[in-house]
Amino acid sequence: MFYEHEFIDFIPVPVFICDKTTILDRNKACDNIINEDFTQVEECLKIFKEDDYNKIIKKLNETLISGKSELIEHAKMDVEGRIYDVSIHFDNVIRDNKNRVIVTLKDTEDTLSLNQNDNVKHKLINQEKMAGIGHLAAGVAHEIFNPLGYIKSNFDTLNQYFSDVSEVANEFKKMTANQGDIEVVQDMRVLYKSRDIDFILSDIQDLFTDVDEGLQRVLSIVNGLKRFAHDSDDIIEYDLNEGIKSTLMISKNEFKYDAVLEVQYGDISLVNAHSGKINQVVLGMIVNAVYAIKEKHQGNMGLLRINTFMEKNLVCCTICDDGVGISKEKLNEVYNPFYTTKPEGVGTGLGLSIAWDIIVEQHSGELEVVSELGKGTCFTIKLPVAE
Repeated sequence: MFYEHEFIDFIPVPVFICDKTTILDRNKACDNIINEDFTQVEECLKIFKEDDYNKIIKKLNETLISGKSELIEHAKMDVEGRIYDVSIHFDNVIRDNKNRVIVTLKDTEDTLSLNQNDNVKHKLINQEKMAGIGHLAAGVAHEIFNPLGYIKSNFDTLNQYFSDVSEVANEFKKMTANQGDIEVVQDMRVLYKSRDIDFILSDIQDLFTDVDEGLQRVLSIVNGLKRFAHDSDDIIEYDLNEGIKSTLMISKNEFKYDAVLEVQYGDISLVNAHSGKINQVVLGMIVNAVYAIKEKHQGNMGLLRINTFMEKNLVCCTICDDGVGISKEKLNEVYNPFYTTKPEGVGTGLGLSIAWDIIVEQHSGELEVVSELGKGTCFTIKLPVAE
């Protein structure tokens, strides 16, 4: 059996589940910022500034009514005198056949402490990867909670169906003890009809189909996260197409509200690679692309295109967006440590410099960028074919 509370406790950012008035469940990260004794939504959200508090209550109620996901990109939260800027995600979940909301808080001001020692590069790469996994965790939770919601709902319905069918079966045994009794037959028909057995028998297969589909989705997401997070010093034969599929599976929540995804997988060879590190690079570029798309399109859908192909003895992948783009003057700086196009306090500025180190220095590959201000950016990863 899958225990929902144990799952959200693994999420490293604050998460709570509520209805309109009451906190129904929350994880350990949430307990760190909200008093454990607080159980009412209003008192828990008093850590937010008044204007933000009112916005949060409004978005929460909208999610409960519409069942659609909502987002507040910036809100000020006061925790023991320290002000945090957070984004707040609201997603509908089903509990006991009722709409609930899972609320996820993400700190937008990611920071990274640099320790001056011989292992700084290794630590930077690992910290950037863990930051990426943490960033994805809430999105993965959203993706998993949807199928889990209707699995739970369908099992509740199946349980009621079983109760009705069992009642009919038990009564049938009692009634048929008097064989040939016309009244027994008539009573049986009334009971059969009152419990809507024909509908139950026709609907039950659809419920099992839905449950199976939901479980397959959960399994795919979890396996995708396992493949993405695979960490080993061993170089293995790596299929870039499969790596991209895994990364897209777990990062879906990052782009599905902001970009139309177009993917074309080519017939490519295997490469010798640290699979987790290549996946890390792909994820970082997807996140950057979506940020650029959001900056340009301001709530409208942009375009994210990913293609893989062969170029002589190189396996290639392009990740392109139609976002804000980068000026020619800045293109030569994109791989410099701490260079960023994001506002101050957003991101670490290390993503592309680490990507360069992983692709070029560690895998003897190539990393290219083409961009036009106002039209978009395209990064190309090139890795040598496995010998």
